[in-house]
Amino acid sequence: MKKFFSEATRYLLEHESRAWLFAACVLFAVRLLIGRMAGCHILTTAYHDDMLMIRYADLIGHFITHNLPPQDLLVKDMSFPLMLRLVKFTGIAYTDFLALLWFLAALSVVALFRTLTAEKNLACDLAIFAFVLFAPVAFEYPGVRVYRTAAIPPLYFVVLSLMALQFAWHFIKHKLPPRRLLTFEVVLGFFFALTYYVKEDGIWLLMCLASVTTICFVKIIFDGEQIFRRVAILMIPLMIFAGGTIAYKSVNKICFGVYLINNRTEGELGKFQQLIYKIKSDERTASIWTPTNALAQAFDASETLRQAPALREAVWHTDWFNGDITTHPIDGDFLGWVMLRTLYDSGTCKTLADQENFLGKVNAELNAAFETGQLQRDDRFQLVSSMGSMTTQEIFSLLPLMAAEYLVHVTLQFNEPCSDFQNAQDKRTLNRASKVLNMDLAEFAEPRFYTHATMNFLEKMFALYSVIQTLLFVAASVGVVGSLWAIIRNKKSFSARGYVLLAIAAGNLLLSVAYALAIAWFCEYLYAKGDYNPLKWLSVGFVPMLMTFEIFGTYLLWCLCKQKF
Repeated sequence: MKKFFSEATRYLLEHESRAWLFAACVLFAVRLLIGRMAGCHILTTAYHDDMLMIRYADLIGHFITHNLPPQDLLVKDMSFPLMLRLVKFTGIAYTDFLALLWFLAALSVVALFRTLTAEKNLACDLAIFAFVLFAPVAFEYPGVRVYRTAAIPPLYFVVLSLMALQFAWHFIKHKLPPRRLLTFEVVLGFFFALTYYVKEDGIWLLMCLASVTTICFVKIIFDGEQIFRRVAILMIPLMIFAGGTIAYKSVNKICFGVYLINNRTEGELGKFQQLIYKIKSDERTASIWTPTNALAQAFDASETLRQAPALREAVWHTDWFNGDITTHPIDGDFLGWVMLRTLYDSGTCKTLADQENFLGKVNAELNAAFETGQLQRDDRFQLVSSMGSMTTQEIFSLLPLMAAEYLVHVTLQFNEPCSDFQNAQDKRTLNRASKVLNMDLAEFAEPRFYTHATMNFLEKMFALYSVIQTLLFVAASVGVVGSLWAIIRNKKSFSARGYVLLAIAAGNLLLSVAYALAIAWFCEYLYAKGDYNPLKWLSVGFVPMLMTFEIFGTYLLWCLCKQKF
């Protein structure tokens, strides 16, 4: 036996790629085990969240027999329910599926590191692989929940790393074989389309891909070699996304009668919300995106709305806000949810097509009212048209929330492994979810014999990550700032690889700041109520940018110290 292990060790050391694969498989096996022991969490009472994903995963029920009322059919995007359907189809456990996503995330970051650094260091590769594979966000409440928050971090890791690889290959290895580039672009296109439709806010990802594509396009033009073929290959991800979007909307048109992805944030209801957010009101605040007097102005300005008194009554007395929006104004983005329910409950609309037609007329009338001056436009600043507006002072008041996001995900302050499972929840819906997830969720309804040991292990892992990430964040910041200073002062002559490395490290940092701002903007109304948890849950997409910055920024610092540029 001793001779066997000795020979196996010697063989692995002599064949680096095999050694790397063996070590990666061992780490993944450990990750699978920890994932299974940590389990998962589902809120069977969360009708519009966890259980909506389970219901959407019944594709025949969703698309053909319409197992939900009309107002709930298209309120959220379908990528995560499709993943759940894949879980059910393959027979693998939900926790194993999440572990596979994190495995792909870790591989994509290692591939990016090898491309950018040209390092062939087994220990360094494995350290990065493990750093991503065991990311604490996977074991916190959002990461073990049967909801899309669990899939967002690993998918963002994959897509952002693939986009960075696309950028790097055009500036470092621009003569890659066309077949290899073609395969890569198809993979990027697939994962981009899948990730874009996990949530309804994927527009920022599209802006990232469009920016990277544009920069690479300019590089191809300047190279002047095989322009047509290289540009055609470069455009594949965008073409896959466009084709997937057309197919997705076409299926919804056939099944639901509307050429839309989502009828809560898109279509005529999405436009209606944007118009309401633009109506001038002295009652509007950072938390109240829909002041009651602004809504009243809209109902008075639109002939179609004036002819729907039942709708107005339903809106003003919606159960979403204690039955009276005069005393409890609609805050945050809840106008969409209120309108979806009241349009149907009041009898104003019977189908999704009715909703589009009705609100289409309303929006035309509101736009005309803006043109004639009957409605005045708000002069406050909007980050995007689908979110509420703020004054300059209110925007600066978001800085503490943004700082909190960094504290939460760098030092892991206020974070801990999830140990809150399905106690005293509805058994029938729990069994329904179990069939989709290929797991007996009742097993997690009570503490298991290894729960305490698992939580102790994860708590120690969180403490270790807290120290490591804090040190890496400081080192990465010094690395990026030092590199910029060296370039400005002309003390370092950077290679193309060095500039690309700096661009990706700094780019992820800047992207994390923009993302943190958007999340803080959105969460302000929840934080104003004293609820801090949504800031943690909704900012999980922040983690891939942050950890990527920590990895490559720290490598920049090492290169500066070694004068390796």
